[in-house]
Amino acid sequence: MGLWLILMMLVLFVSWSNNKLTVMSIDVQEPFILGECDGGLGNRLRVLASYIVFTEAIYNNSLLYFIWQYNTDCPAHYDELFLPIPRVHIINSTSDIEELSKHPLLLEKFHNNRGNFDYNMGLKGIQKRHWKWYKRHSYAMINPIPSIMNKAKIYLQSYDLCKMPFLAMHVRRTDFMGGMNLWNYWKFTNDSLPDEKVFLMADNPASQHYLLNEFNKNGVEKIIVVEKMKLLDNETSSALPKAYRHTSVETALVEVLIAVYSSHFLDTGGSSFSELVKALWGRKNDWNLCPPPST
Repeated sequence: MGLWLILMMLVLFVSWSNNKLTVMSIDVQEPFILGECDGGLGNRLRVLASYIVFTEAIYNNSLLYFIWQYNTDCPAHYDELFLPIPRVHIINSTSDIEELSKHPLLLEKFHNNRGNFDYNMGLKGIQKRHWKWYKRHSYAMINPIPSIMNKAKIYLQSYDLCKMPFLAMHVRRTDFMGGMNLWNYWKFTNDSLPDEKVFLMADNPASQHYLLNEFNKNGVEKIIVVEKMKLLDNETSSALPKAYRHTSVETALVEVLIAVYSSHFLDTGGSSFSELVKALWGRKNDWNLCPPPST
C-alpha cells in the first residue's frame, strides 16, 4: 500500500511540474479561461459568445471551458442542441469544475453571468467600434445539430415560407406579466398583408391561444406556430414554478431558426431570446434551410 501511494504521488508531481493535469476526462495542456451561465438558452448563448471573444481579443487565443448545467431554466445539454466549437469545451461535472477552478493554467474564472453581449464587451474594455464584428464572428461559431436544422427546414417548406415572405414575432410574457399587453403584437399582425403569414413564438399558452383565436378564423390560418401549447386554467397555471417550460428547448431553438428567415421580426424588449433571433439574423445564408431560387 505504501509503495502504491508513493508511485501515485510521483505521477501527480511530474504531471503538475509539466503544467499538465488530467482533470477527470479533461486533459488540460494550454492556458484557458473558465466561464458560466445558468440562465435560459438566450442568456447562455450570449455569454458564451462573449467569452469566445475574450479568448481571442484578450487572452491570446486561449481555450475556453464553459459550464453548461442542465437546470429548470435550460433543461437540455449543450450537445443535444449544438455542434462542437473549436477551442471551446463544454463541461457540467462538479468535480471537473472544482479541479479546473484551481488549475495552474487557469487565466481567469468568470463567475455566473447573465449579462448581455454589449455589457460584457464593455466590462472587459473592448472598444465599442469592434462590438458588431465580434458579435457576428462569435455567433457564427454556434451551429445547431443537423436534426434541429432539419426540423426547421421541414417547417419552412411545409408552409412554403421559402417562397413567400412572412413575418415573425416573439411574445415573452413569463417575466413581464404585470407590465405588458399584447396590443403591439395584435397590431403587427393586423397590419400585415392579407396573404402574409405571421410566425408566432410564445412562452405563455394564454398569449398564444388569444392571438390564434383572434386571427385564425373561417378556415384562414393567419398565425402559425411550431407547437400549440395546452391552455391551462388559472389555478393550475399559477401553481407552476416561474421557470416552467411549456415547450422543449429543442422546439424553442427550431423556432429561432425559422424566425431568422422572416422578412421582419417583432421582438420583446429586454428578452435574451428575442436578442438571440437578432444575433443570428445574418446566418440564413450559412444554413441554406431554403433551396436557392431557381434560375
